[in-house]
Amino acid sequence: SETVRKNLELTQNEKITQMERIRYVDGKPVAVEKWYAPLKYFPGIKRDMFKSSGMEQSTYYILMKYYNIKIDRSVDTVAPGGLEAREAKILAINSGHPALLRTRISYSSDNRPVTYASGVYLIRLKFMLGRI
Repeated sequence: SETVRKNLELTQNEKITQMERIRYVDGKPVAVEKWYAPLKYFPGIKRDMFKSSGMEQSTYYILMKYYNIKIDRSVDTVAPGGLEAREAKILAINSGHPALLRTRISYSSDNRPVTYASGVYLIRLKFMLGRI
């Protein structure tokens, strides 16, 4: 998309790889994340480089291990929003349910934007009130 290309400072002809993840807490889906990166920085990146747990589930770890790219800083934007139909179906909840919308641009140590991510996160807060 144009948003991804703009944030990664790419031309229309440069190829992008993308990944989608569903995050779980206590066995329940709580987030849908989309991750994008320019193929020029990560040639040959494949799904089987990532594992479902431990350090090898981290995109930053994979980028360092296979491509020697260290993320120096990230810029996150978080805003309230509602779930779209597709995300709601994945998260097994009604469309329009309140969610946090997050985008992140991650920069390498030489200040290149090397990844862009967007995600929707269910808001599940629990307060316990009582007397002390």
